[in-house]
Amino acid sequence: MRCLSLLLALLLASCAALRPAPPPTPQELPPLWLSPAAFGSSVQLAQRLLVEAGGTRHGLDALLEIDPQQVQLAGLVGGRRVVTLRYDGGTPTVDRIAGLPAVIDEHRVLRDLQLTYWPAEAVRGALPAGWTLAEEPGARRLYREGQVTIEIRYGGQPRWLGHTEFDNLQQHYRLLIDSVSAE
Repeated sequence: MRCLSLLLALLLASCAALRPAPPPTPQELPPLWLSPAAFGSSVQLAQRLLVEAGGTRHGLDALLEIDPQQVQLAGLVGGRRVVTLRYDGGTPTVDRIAGLPAVIDEHRVLRDLQLTYWPAEAVRGALPAGWTLAEEPGARRLYREGQVTIEIRYGGQPRWLGHTEFDNLQQHYRLLIDSVSAE
């Protein structure tokens, strides 16, 4: 039960909310809804996630699979799958083990994945008015009307391998992601 509590706290922090998100306001970035095919490749990653939010840190193991048909992210505790996010270009879905509350905001999880890993051109094409994405070697910055809201730093090539730091300055959380190929 302690592992489930830890997982729940981690997922809540990574979603930056303790409840489902209200509809986006002009100040909040809405979901991007990029197709899995827009990723431009297929990958299978084993990840170690560390989430920092509200003065706490929580870790989680994950498996991420992206192919042209779907995105699937599985959260693991003790090697056991406890939550799975699936997205095929329509509405994202979450499957969770019995007893895990339905408070995971799959739209934010998907948005953060897409901001981090999808090609910059695809992300730029999905951004609403007033939002811009700047990219340089090893880093991305998302701006809203000239102000940085998200900073992403990459330690590996391609961008989905190695160490990644994702700082959401607007919603006050940080993700540290270590990824290796699981293929």
